[in-house]
Amino acid sequence: MRKDWQCVSFWSRELPFCAARADVGPLRKEYWRIWDRASEQFRQDAHLFTRRVRMGPTRVYVRDGDVGIDVTFEDCSGFEVYRPTDRAYIWSRKDYCREARGAIRYGETQRAVAGVMFVDVNAGYHERHKHWRWAAGAGLDQDGRLVAFNAITGLHDGPANSERTIWIDGEEQEIGPVTFSDDLSTVSFAAGGTKAARCASGRRRLSSSTPTSCSSAPTTSTGSEPTRERCQAASS
Repeated sequence: MRKDWQCVSFWSRELPFCAARADVGPLRKEYWRIWDRASEQFRQDAHLFTRRVRMGPTRVYVRDGDVGIDVTFEDCSGFEVYRPTDRAYIWSRKDYCREARGAIRYGETQRAVAGVMFVDVNAGYHERHKHWRWAAGAGLDQDGRLVAFNAITGLHDGPANSERTIWIDGEEQEIGPVTFSDDLSTVSFAAGGTKAARCASGRRRLSSSTPTSCSSAPTTSTGSEPTRERCQAASS
């Protein structure tokens, strides 16, 4: 059965959020989460068979009760990863966007926000039972550079042409295998890495003014907390 999902993660020091929609055959699920650091307010919700979460090439839009999100993003770079599976395929696209701005509203609170956006799109015919761990985040390192990363095990995680990536001031580089602690509090990165390139075996670098890590050295981030998840997917 075909599965499609798209997730956006917005990172800022003040008010990060994520929103996603997932389709498994004819079934759809949507969710969103907001964390307001200043007021320590956390809001989230999930729905089946609705269209409260909308995503376009340069915009994410959520309307759900007293919650509204409207954020646009640009200055994006990304890549695609493709893998054949038996007689089918799985595919993923990642876009890291350094300019994201908009507004978030919940209850009586409304905030103008600015930060970076990470867009994660997946599609294909995945195994019936699939387990993976994933983390991504962005922040400033000790040298003042903007560093972002995408780390994963269990999905598109081969030794080369994987979706493991670090961006340093917008420059993309594929990195080596990673490991996660059981509680997802720590991601360990192997030393070294391979420069991303256009490859016939399945990884293709993209670059555009619109949408179409860490390193092996110690990095002290002053950005928002990374997005982390442990996933188990099953379908009939």
